[in-house]
Amino acid sequence: MGKGNKLRSIPVDKNFLMAIIDYRNYLKLPAEPLPNESEPLLISLKTGKSLSTRRINQLIKEITEQAAQHFENIDPEKVKRLRKFSEHWLRHLSCSVQGQMDFNRTNTKTIAGHESERTLEAYHMHSIENLRHNEMEKLSWRPTFNKDPAQNPSLEYIESIK
Repeated sequence: MGKGNKLRSIPVDKNFLMAIIDYRNYLKLPAEPLPNESEPLLISLKTGKSLSTRRINQLIKEITEQAAQHFENIDPEKVKRLRKFSEHWLRHLSCSVQGQMDFNRTNTKTIAGHESERTLEAYHMHSIENLRHNEMEKLSWRPTFNKDPAQNPSLEYIESIK
């Protein structure tokens, strides 16, 4: 059951599937869910009941708060972003990464549970901008402003094209 209480099938990669199988084995459940199984995917080890959406959100907030505390004296901007983090950002992140990896857009739309491919435009544009920025970072050329051409080959080049 997903967004909008719609039942759908979501593909997962083999590493995620192996983690779920390990988790289910730990809980002494069959490796894969049985048809019409009513067991929730995530079960509280304290109560044995389903972890609610609210509790999962609380756990995500707790984890990101611990990460924020780690960066408290290192990167205040990162701390600010971590403290705004939400489970919904994981959906956005997944769509953005799928866009960067050139996933089929129809598949991304279906996996995310979006009605329209137009919803993906923001993710796609964001991933394109990130890719452009990362490509420019590959240049990693920083001009120096020493006027001695022997110590500044870039200045020599600039002088030669005037």
